[in-house]
Amino acid sequence: MGYQSHLVPRDTYRLGIALADQHCQQQYQKDFYQLETAQQEDVLRALEADKLRNDAIHGKQFFEQLLENAKEGYLADPIHGGNQSLASWKMIGFPGARADYLDTVQQPNKPYPFGPVSISSKRSV
Repeated sequence: MGYQSHLVPRDTYRLGIALADQHCQQQYQKDFYQLETAQQEDVLRALEADKLRNDAIHGKQFFEQLLENAKEGYLADPIHGGNQSLASWKMIGFPGARADYLDTVQQPNKPYPFGPVSISSKRSV
């Protein structure tokens, strides 16, 4: 069904970050970036479980937007700003914008022998 919020993504981020910051200040008297890794993970789990919320936004809504955008950035073509080293494509065995891998598709469970190529012809090292 697609995106169903009355908030545009920009507002989801603004309100979600404010919600997380408020919680961090109340709970730890620090900003999120100053927390120990375990504390940051606790805050993210609380957002995911919808334990943090206010009248403007539910933590789960912010967490889902953040997670979706992180996945998009990690797996996107570098032309869009993320995945600059093509490391995620290399990790999952995705050949990228190659037009010559049909023979490999016919051979399941056999790794693709060449590194990925982006839309702009960027290659992994």
